[in-house]
Amino acid sequence: MAWRRRLRFATALLVAAVIAFLGFLLSLDNATPVALRLLNRETEPAPVFWWLYAAFALGLVVGFALGGFRRVSRRLAARRSRRSAGANGLAPAPANAAD
Repeated sequence: MAWRRRLRFATALLVAAVIAFLGFLLSLDNATPVALRLLNRETEPAPVFWWLYAAFALGLVVGFALGGFRRVSRRLAARRSRRSAGANGLAPAPANAAD
């Protein structure tokens, strides 16, 4: 089983390296400064790559936040279920069943 973990880590590292390389190429190709306009506000001009990078980073933060919220809510539901099963005299589920 340890080899699977190492393989998964190596694969994730390779994917991250490819994404970083593609991001580097994207930054070279999109260096033209642009200003974004929303309603009647305008931002300072910045290269397109930085706007794309900011959108990607914001997406990661929101995704991890929502994923963490979902995981916490599932754990709480599993804990409530185990307590309810114990109160009814049923055998409790294993502690790591919700993970």
